[in-house]
Amino acid sequence: MTKKVLFVFAGTGVNAQMIRDFTEGKTEDTGETFNDDVIRVYFNGCQDKHIGGHSKLKGYLDPNLDVVANKVRHAFSKDDVVTLDLADLKKEFGSSIIIEPKDGLNDVEEINDITLNGFSRGAVATFATARALDDLDTPMSILAEDPVPGNERKNTYKQDSLYAKNFDLSHCRNIARGEILLGTYSKHNKGWENKWFRQMAPKFDATTDSHIFMVPKKMHVEFNRRAVTYTSSFLHNRGLTTVSLRWREENDRAYVIPKVEQQKFHFGVVGRAEYLPSYKMSVLLSLRSKYDPEGLCPIDNGNKFKYGQALLVLHNATMDEATFETLSKAVLKDTNKSKGLREFIVELDSIVQYSKEQSTLKPEHTRQLAALEKNIYKLIADFYKLEKPSLKQKEAFARAIQSSINLSKCNLPSSVYDKLKELTSLLLSENTLVHSHLVKFIDESETFSASLLAANQRALDGVVTNAEELSQKLFHSSVRQRTVIFEQEKPFLGKFITNVTDLANIASFLTPKQLKEVLEISNTITTMADVLLLMKTLPTYEHQKIIYHAVKEKLIDMRPTLDELVELMEYLSDKKCQELCEIVPIQELASLDLMDSNELIKQKLTDDKIALLKKSLAVMPEETLSVRIR
Repeated sequence: MTKKVLFVFAGTGVNAQMIRDFTEGKTEDTGETFNDDVIRVYFNGCQDKHIGGHSKLKGYLDPNLDVVANKVRHAFSKDDVVTLDLADLKKEFGSSIIIEPKDGLNDVEEINDITLNGFSRGAVATFATARALDDLDTPMSILAEDPVPGNERKNTYKQDSLYAKNFDLSHCRNIARGEILLGTYSKHNKGWENKWFRQMAPKFDATTDSHIFMVPKKMHVEFNRRAVTYTSSFLHNRGLTTVSLRWREENDRAYVIPKVEQQKFHFGVVGRAEYLPSYKMSVLLSLRSKYDPEGLCPIDNGNKFKYGQALLVLHNATMDEATFETLSKAVLKDTNKSKGLREFIVELDSIVQYSKEQSTLKPEHTRQLAALEKNIYKLIADFYKLEKPSLKQKEAFARAIQSSINLSKCNLPSSVYDKLKELTSLLLSENTLVHSHLVKFIDESETFSASLLAANQRALDGVVTNAEELSQKLFHSSVRQRTVIFEQEKPFLGKFITNVTDLANIASFLTPKQLKEVLEISNTITTMADVLLLMKTLPTYEHQKIIYHAVKEKLIDMRPTLDELVELMEYLSDKKCQELCEIVPIQELASLDLMDSNELIKQKLTDDKIALLKKSLAVMPEETLSVRIR
C-alpha cells in the first residue's frame, strides 16, 4: 500500500521527542489521530549537527539547513515510483529523528504524498527540503509557522544566507499548496527578538495554491492555540488525520499588535496578510454572543470580517448610546468613508489594548481608560458626521483626541500613558479616517489581501512597475522601509509619474526632503486643480510649503478663481498667505465671484487669514469678513 509522509521540523533548541509527544498527544489531553497510511518523521532542531551541520553553538547561530534537506533527499528514490528508504533515513540521522508508527512499516515504502511542517528555523527547513525534493513528481504541501532564517539584518541578503538560499521556491512545481503563518510581533521586544527573529515568506510557482496568514501574537515564543488549531485542520484537510482538533482559544491574544508597532517582515510579503481563519471565526463568534438571539447579528459570515471586527470593538468599548448608534450603523455601510472608519476604529482599539499591557492596571486606571474611550469615540462620531471636513476641522479633531489623552496623564501609569500618546499620535498623522485618499489602498475582500511575491519578480525585492504599485508598497511599509524603497525606485520615478495623481499618491509617503527630489525628477503640476490635489493629499505643512514654493511663480498663469485661492490659503501659514495676496490680483477675482465665495471663506479660513483677505479686498463688505469660524 502506498503511503503519505509527514516531515515535522523542530525549531532551534527543540528536540524531536518534544514535538512528537506534543503532536501525537503524549503530553496533552488531545493529540492527532493519524490515518493508517501516514508515516510521521520528527526532526531535532538545527542545533543538532545532523540537522544544521554544525556543533551546538554554530548550529544555533548559523546552521546549514541544506544538510537536513540533502539527507532527506538521499533517502528517496525515483524509478517507476517514488520510494522512501526508512532504513537509510535512520542511518543518516540516528537519534536525531523519531519515526512513527514504531511497528508495521517496511524498510522501503512507496510514497504518493509529502507534507512538510515546521516552526521557526524548522519552518525554513521545510523550504530547504522542498528545494531538495523539487525533482520528485510527488505532490508536496508546506505549512510553515513563523519562518525565521535568523540571519543578522546586515547578512540577510547575502548569497549564502538562509534567507537568500530558501526564498525562491518558484522552480518547485510539485508544491501543490504552500501556507505561511506569520506572527504580528512587536518591534520593541527585548533581547534577540528583533535582531534574529524577523520572519520571511518564500515565493512559490504561480501554480501553487499559496496563502499567507497573520497570527495575533506579540513575540516569537508566544504560544498560540489558534495556530495549533489551524495546523490540525491543515493536516486533516491533507487527508493525514481522522479528525480536526479545536484547541481552547479563549486565552489567546484577542487583538493584533498595532500596525505602527509591528515588526516588519523580510522582503517577500507584499501588502498585509490575511487573518488566520480560526482567529476570524473567534471574532465572529464573540460578536454573535453580543446579540440575543444570535440571529440578529448583522454579520453572518467571514466575507465582511472587517465590518464584524469593527462592530465588536464598538460593543466592547465604553461609549454612550448615541455614539454607539452612530458608529455601529456607520461601520456597516458599503462606502469609502465607512471603510476608512472601520480601519481607524480597529487600529485605535489595538493601540488601546496594547497600551494597557504596558503595566498592571488598578481599578482606578481602568475607570480612567473607560472615560477616555468614551470621550474619544464621541469625538470620532462627531467627526464622522461631517460631510466634507475642512483642514481646520481635521486639525481640531486630532487636537481634541490628543488633549483628551494628555488630561489622563495623572491618572494612568506612566508606561501606559506614554505608549498610548506615542501610538495615537502616529495614528493621527496617517490614517484612513482623516486622510480619506488612503482608503483606496485598503483591500477588505479577505480582510486584508494575502499576497506573495509573484514567481516572475526579482528574488530579493518586490519590484514595482508603475506608480500605483509603488504607492501600494509604500502604504504597507514602515518609515524605515519607505526610505529604502524610495532610494531603490528613485531612478524609475521619471517613468512612473505620468500625472499629478501619481505624484500625490507617491508623495503621501515620502519625507519633505524626498518630495523635493521627486519634484526635480518629475514635476507634473500644471493647474490649480493639481496644486489643490497635492495640498489635500500631502501629510504635513512642510510638504505643502514645498509645493507652494514650487508653483508660486506660476500661479498667475494658472488663472485661479477666488474659491481656489481661498482653498489654497487654508493650507498656508499667515506669512505665506500674505505673500500669496501680493502675487495674485485678488481684487480682480473678487469682483467676479465674491458672493459665491462668502461661505467658503467663513468655513476655511481662520480669523487672522480672514483679516488678511479683508485687507486685500477693499471691495468686500465689512460684515462679510467679520464672521468667526465656528
